[in-house]
Amino acid sequence: MHLHLPQPHDPFLDLLPLQGIKLTPKHYAYLKISEGCNHRCTFCIIPSMRGDLVSRPVGAVMQATERMLGRFGLEHFSFSGVPHNSDSLPGVVIAHRIPAELFKLYVERRYADVDPAMRHLKRTTEPFRWRDVPYDSELEPRAAEVMSLVADFGLSRGFFVPIPSPAGTFGNVWMAGPKIELTSRSKPALHLIALYAFDRVHQLFGPLPDQRPRLTAREREVLVWTAHGKSAWEIGEILGIAKRTVDEHAQSAFRKLGAANRTQAVAIAVRERLINV
Repeated sequence: MHLHLPQPHDPFLDLLPLQGIKLTPKHYAYLKISEGCNHRCTFCIIPSMRGDLVSRPVGAVMQATERMLGRFGLEHFSFSGVPHNSDSLPGVVIAHRIPAELFKLYVERRYADVDPAMRHLKRTTEPFRWRDVPYDSELEPRAAEVMSLVADFGLSRGFFVPIPSPAGTFGNVWMAGPKIELTSRSKPALHLIALYAFDRVHQLFGPLPDQRPRLTAREREVLVWTAHGKSAWEIGEILGIAKRTVDEHAQSAFRKLGAANRTQAVAIAVRERLINV
């Protein structure tokens, strides 16, 4: 009955249009005092009212991160890019609280080349636990060596948060501790803390060096034609070079990309935006 009978007359509301009435004049606008910049333009009084924006130093950000992660039993952490190989690792570590001896051994023994977690970082944008990363201890003895070393420092219960970008995983935040508590409630909180902390540290340190492998023009051409389904002989005919030369360029590209075959090399090159197909 209430659906079909007319609503009772309300003298206060019935005269208002459905879209409502804007009481703010058209020449008015509102801006939060927390917004704006440090430039004191003649038409803007926000910097004078609020004062200059002051960025927290890196040390303060690291201390704040340490306090927040400590609530979850995490004592060690790092902010870094995703190294393409061991040679690039020192250049992409932005800041860290990793035990000095562990970090030294990890770099000297070139573990970034065999660490299954580094490999997994390039394949996912979802947070994951270090011990959940798949690897074969018999076929990958050095990977097992890495896991054993980290366990010796009491940090095998590590947690990785990949930092995504349009081109894939851009960086990562690693955190670990002997008393880490990973639950369905703590994981989202750690994920959020990692994203915000990485963004702050990254802004303070500036852009990371470009860690994408550098392919020659000929190597890129070979991969592009490979992506189009051409064989090595057909690519040689198209480019006017011998099949043996095509194979040499392909093998060189495989090594630079860390790929095992042509399909994987093309997939990595496309993901890293090294070629367009």
